[in-house]
Amino acid sequence: MVTPRILQQRRLHPGWPQTSGQRRRRASARPLLHQAGSAAARRVRLTAGFTRLCAALAVLLLAAAAYLVVAAQATQSSYDLARLKQQHEQLQAEQNQLRYQSATLHAPARVEQEAQQLGMQRRADQRVLAVEAGVDLQKPIGPDPADDLPRWQRLLGHLFGRDG
Repeated sequence: MVTPRILQQRRLHPGWPQTSGQRRRRASARPLLHQAGSAAARRVRLTAGFTRLCAALAVLLLAAAAYLVVAAQATQSSYDLARLKQQHEQLQAEQNQLRYQSATLHAPARVEQEAQQLGMQRRADQRVLAVEAGVDLQKPIGPDPADDLPRWQRLLGHLFGRDG
């Protein structure tokens, strides 16, 4: 609120400060500066201790956070391991069941029963044919011994009529 007295002062004193940022200084500013300096020095000393305390608390907080992360990962890994073990057991049981089914389906009695249901019959006259192969099973595997000779010796043998 602007009073008539303030308006009168403004008219009489045109250089009067118009901003509120400008203040009048006291004449005894020196002792206050000295006191303020010592208080600031104390504050800096307190701030250094406070800074160390904050740094220590930050390190402890980071260590606790890291511990929690590692513990959470270990717990998740144990859950995954338990789930995988259970899945392995289920797959083992399914594999055993499929092996049993395969064994029962391929059993000779089962095959004969299925053949009879389809109208198939076993032949009465069964013949076994023996076929001789032109392979000597006693002969060593690999190239002939004559082929082991170097080529120049084989050529000389052919020229002079020697076999071998």
